[in-house]
Amino acid sequence: MQDKLKNWYVVFILLVISLISQAQQLNIDSLQQLLKQDIHDTTKAKALGNLGHAYMRKGDLKNAEVYANRGLELSTKIDFKSGIGAAYNTLGNIYGEKGR
Repeated sequence: MQDKLKNWYVVFILLVISLISQAQQLNIDSLQQLLKQDIHDTTKAKALGNLGHAYMRKGDLKNAEVYANRGLELSTKIDFKSGIGAAYNTLGNIYGEKGR
């Protein structure tokens, strides 16, 4: 009986991990579609920052760094202080993950 319970527990955990992974990919896809639209610069800076954060959570640190830097660059250009802070926060987390 306990072996069956362990097996169901493993299946449940794998299902949850799969659903989380799919949700992250949907979030990334939605943000990338948003960037293709004609949107306000602050919205674009937020989307770039959110993409950086989403890729970081996914473990794709290369893309995370690219998008966080793009968000930082745009936020700096338009003097969007909240976006600058968010970009630096994401970059700090990325560098921490990389062990820098």
